[in-house]
Amino acid sequence: MFVGQAGAQTVTLISADADLVDVLAVTTDGTHLYVGGSDSDVPSQPRIWRIPIGGGAATRLYTGWGLNTCCAAGLAVVGNDVFWIDPNSGPVTDTEIFRAPKDGSGPITPMYTGILEGQPIVDGSDLTTDGGKLYTADFVQGRVHSLNTDGSAITQLGPNRYGGFFDREHRNLIAEDVGILYIGDLGHPSFGDSPPRVQSIPSAGGAFTTLFLGPTYTSRGWGGLAVGNNTIFLTEGNNILQMPVTGGTPTLLVSDPQFKTLQGITFFNNALYVADNGNFDTTNGPGKIWKVDLDDADDDDKGVDDDDRGVDDDDGDGIPDDEDACLDSILDENIVIDGFDTGVENVIFEDGCTMMDLIGECAASATNHGSFVRCVAHLTNEWKTSGLISRKEKGRIQRCAAHADKSNT
Repeated sequence: MFVGQAGAQTVTLISADADLVDVLAVTTDGTHLYVGGSDSDVPSQPRIWRIPIGGGAATRLYTGWGLNTCCAAGLAVVGNDVFWIDPNSGPVTDTEIFRAPKDGSGPITPMYTGILEGQPIVDGSDLTTDGGKLYTADFVQGRVHSLNTDGSAITQLGPNRYGGFFDREHRNLIAEDVGILYIGDLGHPSFGDSPPRVQSIPSAGGAFTTLFLGPTYTSRGWGGLAVGNNTIFLTEGNNILQMPVTGGTPTLLVSDPQFKTLQGITFFNNALYVADNGNFDTTNGPGKIWKVDLDDADDDDKGVDDDDRGVDDDDGDGIPDDEDACLDSILDENIVIDGFDTGVENVIFEDGCTMMDLIGECAASATNHGSFVRCVAHLTNEWKTSGLISRKEKGRIQRCAAHADKSNT
């Protein structure tokens, strides 16, 4: 494991599994990372992998799908399923969107197939979610769509962002944060109305707002886009750039000599997780997954480290106190109830509360043992529905709660 410093950020190599070839996209459910890509070494055999969020070996979940497969150009996790978009997987090499159980148990289900012109999503280049709906970006005309997780209610959000059709298609990236969609448009070198730019639009629809307009096209372009801490993060070559969500010019956040060709990026719990394609333009792979810890980041892009401005994180959970809903978090690795170790990971949520914190709140508010058990059952039902725990893990937590002395939790 390589750990290095890049500016004020800590960069950690968390996976260099030999199976990670041609990695393109990465997302997380808070417990695992899900990585997708292509495989030029084995035609029509793109892959989806799963890696513990703390790092380690990659488990291959799925290999190959559809009739004419290309790659997993974008990934999203909703509940117990992982979704991905392939720009060239339909019966005539056009877009399909797939869903499959995130534990790798299958089957793979195509929930949308676009066939040439006349379809809403023609050449999907990226995919994101707000936890309820899916949102897509399209190579063709810069279209942005929303749809339900069963493939229904496909709705175009805003107008086409540029003209032409396949003759002017180019890659667009998409990420969602707090009801806003952010689009990274890589631009087309031959058309003046298609410069590199970053735009936003409400996820409910409306007008696009231009946050950054690039003066020139570069062939290297952006590989991935993520949003968090009121900041847009973009990968470009061996650099990670940042810009405020309110708009501005991207500036360098991290550059590290270990980076090769950075692609997909996702934000979780004050850190970035980045897919690195290796020497993508020469020799494929091996791919790597990096973690960039933002604890000391200049998150508001004012040129001063947070710690130097007196930003406090008293419980050390990575969430600043002024954004932390649980200021004294229980940070045990596993969920432990009255001395019983459930063996279930104690997940930290984005608001700074852990699963153990919420179970502790159940103990504090319960008037008797029965109400404590019911409160824990309600929590675990929610966590299972959202895909944070499995059915077996839910059962272990509930059994421990049932046998616990409430006063000792």
